[in-house]
Amino acid sequence: RMIQHGFTELVNNAADHSGGTSVTVSLRQTPTHVQLLVSDDGIGVFDKICTAFQLEDPQHAMLELSKGRLTSAPDAHTGRGLFFSSQLADVFDIHANNTAYQRRAWESSGWRK
Repeated sequence: RMIQHGFTELVNNAADHSGGTSVTVSLRQTPTHVQLLVSDDGIGVFDKICTAFQLEDPQHAMLELSKGRLTSAPDAHTGRGLFFSSQLADVFDIHANNTAYQRRAWESSGWRK
């Protein structure tokens, strides 16, 4: 069920917010691991946040996103879905336009550039 929730949230997020025309999904499973990859051809989550909230730096957008209360569509949802999906995984990465957010459950910081 956790994988289903994460999958649904990531695909819906790409479809609702990317502004792109396609979403690609890949799932790999071993006896001990599941890897889910969702990619799209849209604007990129950090640029989308910068535009929606008049932020100049993609790292500032990353910080705001990591707090778990950010949405560019407040009438549609709370903005917590992507945050909660990131908490379900031992490893969670977002890559967009030369900026990457990487959360490892065993590390305290998700910042990478």
